[in-house]
Amino acid sequence: HDSMEFIETLIDGLKEDCNRVKGKKPYVERKDADGRPDEQVALEAANDFLLRNDSRVDDMFVGMVKSTTVCSQCQHESVVFEPFLSVKVPLTNP
Repeated sequence: HDSMEFIETLIDGLKEDCNRVKGKKPYVERKDADGRPDEQVALEAANDFLLRNDSRVDDMFVGMVKSTTVCSQCQHESVVFEPFLSVKVPLTNP
């Protein structure tokens, strides 16, 4: 657990040091799918990500994950694509 946090912190620091986006980074609001096709929403999210983060480290380590949330009260479904740096997989003994 601690080693994973160390690696994420190290990679995140490298991402910032190698970032080709210089100066003040623009504020980018995460947009909901609102019924649009996943391909369109994912491309928009990736382009928005690149407005703030653009490095070789991002090219190698960052991915996008689809996140779907459903309201238990009104059943509204929110779909967004979010960047991730690592995937945590639980390991169990055989």
